[in-house]
Amino acid sequence: MRYWSSLRSLAAGAAAATAIFVLAACAGPATGSSTSQPPAEHVVQCESGVVTDGDVEISSAVAERVAVDAPLEPGCHVIE
Repeated sequence: MRYWSSLRSLAAGAAAATAIFVLAACAGPATGSSTSQPPAEHVVQCESGVVTDGDVEISSAVAERVAVDAPLEPGCHVIE
C-alpha cells in the first residue's frame, strides 16, 4: 500500500510541475503582428529529488521550453 501512496505523490508532483510550465509558457505577451520575432525561450528542467519509501527510491524530472523571463520554481534550472 505504501508503494501506491508514493507513486500517487510522485504523479501529483510531476503534474504540478507540468502545470506550472504550461501556465508560464502561455502567459507570454500576445502580439497582433505576424512579422514579429518569436519570444526568446530556453529549456528548464525541474527535479523532484529522491523520495524514499522503505527499499524503494523514486525521483522524477520534467523539462519544458519556456519564455526567458518566466520565473524559475525551486528545484528548477536552465539546461539550454
